Amino acid sequence: VHDHGLEMINMIEQLTQLGFVMDHDLQIDLILTSLPGSFSQFVEYFHLIEIEVTLSKLISILRTVEANLDSTKSEIPAQEGKLGACGRYAKNRMKQLAAEGACFQCGKTGHWKKDCRVTGMFMIELNLALNSSSSWVLDTGCGTNICNSLQGLRKVRKVRAGDLDLRLGVGSRILAEAVGIYDITLCNGHVLTLDPCYFI
Repeated sequence: VHDHGLEMINMIEQLTQLGFVMDHDLQIDLILTSLPGSFSQFVEYFHLIEIEVTLSKLISILRTVEANLDSTKSEIPAQEGKLGACGRYAKNRMKQLAAEGACFQCGKTGHWKKDCRVTGMFMIELNLALNSSSSWVLDTGCGTNICNSLQGLRKVRKVRAGDLDLRLGVGSRILAEAVGIYDITLCNGHVLTLDPCYFI
């Protein structure tokens, strides 16, 4: 994690030299969000206590956390799974285990989450733009950004039917009418550019 932290600090300094100046909180968040998932508890705790640290002090803290993570991994003994054998015995044992606990999806007993028939709900964060509740821009973290208003798009060009195949999580298709660039001004003054952004 030390080398990764130094590389991130180097990249932040390069961005500063290129004219992209970030405030200290954004630099800290940039380093914290680039960490692997094993640091997720530390990141939550760090945001909870809200301490002020320099970038080098943060790297020092991360090295300590990494050492603690490595030591706890080596102390945990390997455990034998509940299933044990495979084959017909394992299938019967799986049914017994499913009957013992509740499903994490619906909370009912008798089956596991992977076998649950209740459809899941997709949570998507919407970013409202232009101070209008009827305009929105959707940035799901995947490769496709979508919006429902042409007014916010720059460099707009029409999309012909069949040029683009957009699908929802449930498999249904969405037709995009145009594509362009959408700028979102954040509350701290930074501008987030979604390129490309598709009008649906």
